[in-house]
Amino acid sequence: MGGILGWVAATWCGFDWGYHYIPGVIPYFPPLQITLGSRTFHAFGFLVGVAIVAGGWLLVRRASRQMEPSLAWWLTFQMVWWGYFGSHVLYVLIFDQERFAGNPWILLDPTAGIYSFGGMVCGLAAVLICGRRYRLPGDAILRYLDAAAYVFPTAWAIARTGCFLAHDHIGRRSVQFIAVDFPGGPRFDLGLIEMLFTAGLVLLWRFLDRRPRQAPFYLGWFFVLYGPFRIWLDQLRDPPSAADSTFGLLSLTGGAALLAWAGRRELSKASSVT
Repeated sequence: MGGILGWVAATWCGFDWGYHYIPGVIPYFPPLQITLGSRTFHAFGFLVGVAIVAGGWLLVRRASRQMEPSLAWWLTFQMVWWGYFGSHVLYVLIFDQERFAGNPWILLDPTAGIYSFGGMVCGLAAVLICGRRYRLPGDAILRYLDAAAYVFPTAWAIARTGCFLAHDHIGRRSVQFIAVDFPGGPRFDLGLIEMLFTAGLVLLWRFLDRRPRQAPFYLGWFFVLYGPFRIWLDQLRDPPSAADSTFGLLSLTGGAALLAWAGRRELSKASSVT
């Protein structure tokens, strides 16, 4: 039903599908872009920029509850910069080894692909390394990382909306209601599915944030939920990626350990109060 209504609305707005639409799935639309003179602006790049700016601002605002805003901005810059660079390096080393063997300088080209798990790992590592180097209190770093885990789904949902609008993560064939009717036949759009998942996390975080939580509560729950989700999402990929399954399992294991740590900190705080 949703697919039919989407087709009616899009057709009314002037879209010319150019192929036979299959009712019951989401209508396909070309990657959104705007051309001004000789330059073309893509919705994907715009939304990734919005995600970085909005996510950084939200993170600094939340982290500033426990640290100086200038320190929060500095940590955020380090996390975003090294996270993006690390996501590119891991993408090349894992998924583009042939091009890397022919041209190692591709590691210095940040437009040659990124890997989300690589960005998460390297971003977290950057915060830990910077915190240790400048002797920041361990509790302050832990609270900052928990604030990052709280804000991240919001920024990620925006970025994954850009992936959906660009159709750059096309999965296997399907006629389920969440599939997109691509010109070659309906397929899953993994960007859309992950956008919906992270939007759900945003709502869940808002519900859980009604009372204070001991860090690393959100960091632990994020990895516990995101790891299995990526393992499942990998089954919709064509072909599946062994790296996603491996990182998904590590994410689940690490998240469970972080939740156990948050639970011990909660119990310790409660016992000290009583």
